[in-house]
Amino acid sequence: MKIIGFHWDHHSSVALLEGATITACVAEERFTRIKNESRFPRQAADFCERMAGGRGKIDAVAIATLDKLYDYYLLNVMQSFSIADFIQEQHLFWKPWFYEGRRDLRMRHLFPQYIDRTQYPQKYWSVLGQDEKREETFAADGDQLVADHFGLPVEKVRRYDHHTCHARYALHASNFHDGPVLVLTVDGFGDGANATIYLKDGDELERHYSTPDCTLGRYYRYITLMLGMRPLEHEYKVMGLAPYGRGKQIERVLNILHRTLQVEGTRFVPGPDKPRDSYFPFRDLFEGIRMDYIAAGLQLWVEQLLEQWVGNVAKHFDVSTVVMGGGVAMNVKAMGRLGQMPWMKRFFVAGSSSDESNSMGAALCCAAEQGVKLGKAVPSLYLGSPAEAEADILAKARTDGHVVVRNPSEDQIADALAAGIVIGRCVGRMEFGQRALGNRSILADPTSPEVVPRINAMIKSRDFWMPFAPVILDVFAEEYLLNPNGVDSPHMTIAYHTTDEGFRVLRAACHPADRTARAQILRREQNVSMYSLLEAFLRRTGRAGLLNTSFNLHGYPIVRDTADAYDVFNRTELDALLTADALVLKAACQYRPTSPDLASQGR
Repeated sequence: MKIIGFHWDHHSSVALLEGATITACVAEERFTRIKNESRFPRQAADFCERMAGGRGKIDAVAIATLDKLYDYYLLNVMQSFSIADFIQEQHLFWKPWFYEGRRDLRMRHLFPQYIDRTQYPQKYWSVLGQDEKREETFAADGDQLVADHFGLPVEKVRRYDHHTCHARYALHASNFHDGPVLVLTVDGFGDGANATIYLKDGDELERHYSTPDCTLGRYYRYITLMLGMRPLEHEYKVMGLAPYGRGKQIERVLNILHRTLQVEGTRFVPGPDKPRDSYFPFRDLFEGIRMDYIAAGLQLWVEQLLEQWVGNVAKHFDVSTVVMGGGVAMNVKAMGRLGQMPWMKRFFVAGSSSDESNSMGAALCCAAEQGVKLGKAVPSLYLGSPAEAEADILAKARTDGHVVVRNPSEDQIADALAAGIVIGRCVGRMEFGQRALGNRSILADPTSPEVVPRINAMIKSRDFWMPFAPVILDVFAEEYLLNPNGVDSPHMTIAYHTTDEGFRVLRAACHPADRTARAQILRREQNVSMYSLLEAFLRRTGRAGLLNTSFNLHGYPIVRDTADAYDVFNRTELDALLTADALVLKAACQYRPTSPDLASQGR
C-alpha cells in the first residue's frame, strides 16, 4: 500500500508511506524558496508521487487536521503578514472579537490587500462571490482539490485529527514499541485541543485526555509577538534569549504566568487570573519589564508546568516511557528538562514535531486504520531529494574563479575544517524538518568562539544572543553531555548541559549563557558519510564534534539541491562548498590544500 500524507497549512509538507515505512517527506518551502510556505504543497506532492512510481500508484491520500480557517488560506497570512500586520490583527480582529463580541468580523475584510486569488489551484481561488460559502465548505473543498491533484476519486482521500497525527508521528519515529508508552502532545491549537494524552499498549493507541485549556503554546506565541518577533516562527529566539535573563524580575513574570494556567492531576485548568485573550493582558502586565526577563520567566514557566504535568501523567498511568509531540515539543530546553526527570526510564522527542511533520502523522493514521502493523515507521529523516553530482555547476565554479577539488577524501575535508575553513555540505538525501542534520549543513570547528561571528557575518545574520548547535559521535555523548537517563537526540530535539570537556571542545556550538548544547547525537547507521567525516575530524584533532547549522541564507529555507547550494555559496562569504563529488573553495579563501592529491587538482 502506498499512502500520501498531506499537510496543507503553516509549513506545508507531503509524505509518502510505502508498506509500513515513511520513505519520503518534503516541505513545500524547499521548492518555492519561501520560508514556512503555507500554500498548497504542489511541488512537494509531485515529488512524493514520483517517488511512489508516478501517476496511478497512490492508493490513498491522508490529510492532516479536520478543521481549516478559510480566510487564513485566502490571505496567505503566514507569508503575507509582517510583524506590524500581526499586531494589527490583534487590534482589528481579536480585540473586538474577545472584548466586544464581534463575531461578524472577517480577516478578508480587514486585510483585503493580502487576498491572493492567483495561488494554486487558481481555478478554485479565482472564482468570486464564494467566500461566505467556502467558510463552511473549505475542508470538503480541500479534499476534492487534493483528489484532483493526484487524479484520484475523492473517496480515496481521508482526513485525520490534528493531535492524533502529532501522536502517530511522535510514536513511530521512536524506538519504543515494547511495553506501554505514553504519547503526549502539546501545541498552540488544532481541532479543538492543545494538549492530549495517548497510551500505546500492544498495537493500540488510545486517547485518554484532550483539552483546549492548555494555553502554554498560545501564550508563548503571542508573547513572542509582544516582544516584537514573528509568531509561529521566532519562538525559538525567545527560548534562546531566556538564559540571559537573571534577577528578581523573573519571579514577577513567573508569578503572573502561574496564575493564568495550572495543573491539577493529569489536567490543565485555567488559573484564577486567566486572561481573556493571549496578547493584550500580557502586554500590559509586562510593561516596563526587560525583554530578557520576560523571556526567562516565560521559559521557566513552560518548563515547570510541563514537568509537573508529565510527572503527574506518568504516575497516574504508572508508565515511565514517554514520547512528546506537537509544536511545544520543539522547545528543546523544556524537553531537556523532561528528559532528566529522575523517574524517566525512556524519553524521546521526534524531529520537527510541529505541524510540518503532520503529513507523516496523517499517513501513519491512515495505515493504522487499514490494519498495517506499524513499528519504527520513520527510521530516518533523510527523506528528501538527493544532491546529485552536477558537472555544469562545477564547470561554472571554475569559470567563476573558484578552486574545484574533485572527490576529496574525508581526511582531506577534516583537514580543511581543522584549519578553520567553514564548509557548506550538500550531500546525499535532503533531511526533513527545521534542523539540518549534516546533509544540508554548514560545518565548522567549534573550539573557537570567533567562528560564531564569522559565520554570522558570512551567511547566517543571526541575532547576537542565538547559539549554534553541534553534531557529535554517539560514542562521545557520555563524555561531552550531562545526560543521566541516556536520552537520545538524533534530530537535535534536546538541549543538554555540557561537561567541562564537552564545553571545551564544542564551545562555539553551545549556548554561552548556560553552556547547553542542542546536540545531534549521530550513530553510524543514520548517516554513514557524515559519521566518517566526524571520525576523520577526530583523528585529525582529537575532538569528536563539529558545529552544525542549517545551510541557508537568513530568512530563506534550507537549500534543496546542488544548484541552491552553489547559489548560496556564490552569494556569500562562505569559504567552501562540499558536493557529492567535489570540494569548491573560494578564490579569496586563504586556505589551500597541502595534500599532494588535493593540490594537484588546481583550478
